[in-house]
Amino acid sequence: MDHRHLWLRSSRPHAIMRVRNEIIRATYEFFNREGFTKVDSPILTGSAPEGTTDLFHTEYFDRDAYLSQSGQLYAEAGAMAFGKVFTFGPTFRAEKSKTRRHLIEFWMIEPEMAFMHQDESLEIQEQYIAFLVQM
Repeated sequence: MDHRHLWLRSSRPHAIMRVRNEIIRATYEFFNREGFTKVDSPILTGSAPEGTTDLFHTEYFDRDAYLSQSGQLYAEAGAMAFGKVFTFGPTFRAEKSKTRRHLIEFWMIEPEMAFMHQDESLEIQEQYIAFLVQM
């Protein structure tokens, strides 16, 4: 990746970025249409979401800080304020892996809905996937 500015001009990454852009556009369209509010969560955080283990650690103004593994905590708070919210942004995982196929950074969509039954959540999930497939 010494010449990434040139690599991005080649056909493969160009096609990947166009597909990615369309998926992002459709994601926003779907969740806005379904009455969700986008909640931005920080990339640097002072705590870890539930169920996480290894974090990317740094110090920030003499305090511990971590690269976010999830927007879950902020989405849950947002769901209590707005009812239905989603976060969409970079996620960092520091799990130990010896493969090159293990992603340490990726973008993740995280919808949260307050007082929703599991079957209602599954219905939204199915509708989202169907919407992406049909686009």
